[in-house]
Amino acid sequence: MQILLLWGTIGQLLNRSIRTQVILNKVAGTVFLGLALKLAATER
Repeated sequence: MQILLLWGTIGQLLNRSIRTQVILNKVAGTVFLGLALKLAATER
């Protein structure tokens, strides 16, 4: 239960910062791009 409270608090702090949101969006986009490239490169 304490871990959930900790992550909730961290999430609230991250949501306050626009810079952090931009960085998280770039990270998520990079992950999705990597997954798409891996999917495109796999043979059937």
